Amino acid sequence: EDNSRIRSETASDFARLRAEQAESGAQQNAQTDQALDELHARIDATNCKAEENRVIARQDTDQVKSDLNAHLVRYAAVTDRHLDALDQEGARVVDVLSRAVEVPTRRVEWLIPDACKALRPPIEGLKKEFASYFSPVFHACTGEDMQLEVRVFPPQTSANGSRTGVGNIAVFLWAA
Repeated sequence: EDNSRIRSETASDFARLRAEQAESGAQQNAQTDQALDELHARIDATNCKAEENRVIARQDTDQVKSDLNAHLVRYAAVTDRHLDALDQEGARVVDVLSRAVEVPTRRVEWLIPDACKALRPPIEGLKKEFASYFSPVFHACTGEDMQLEVRVFPPQTSANGSRTGVGNIAVFLWAA
């Protein structure tokens, strides 16, 4: 009897412990499942947020690239204008320096092709005193914008009213 009662109590203790253990295992399994579901939800939320951040970062990067390109184009235009101005100023400085260090000019040459045909006295009917021919503008002896003028005068009139000879010329140097 004592053995049977001990067996019966032990069996009932085992049954109760087994039931408690099963209940405890079920609770642990439920908690584990719940924690796992929460973890998966957090991972999914983190992945969604990371993708949103990637999209925003891509958009921001594209905007910054666009702004940078626009600024770069404007900077290039300003730089080109400044470089052009420097080139012009450099050319001017070289011109001024070359004039400042010019050796004294002893002769200026002006070639007039077919001068005999080109340098004609004025037509008698126009009643002009002379015909003028001008050289291109030139620089010499540190002088700027100089020009030669050749004036051709008609031949002298003889006593009978006809013109004789070839006439005279005069050369003038004009400077601004």
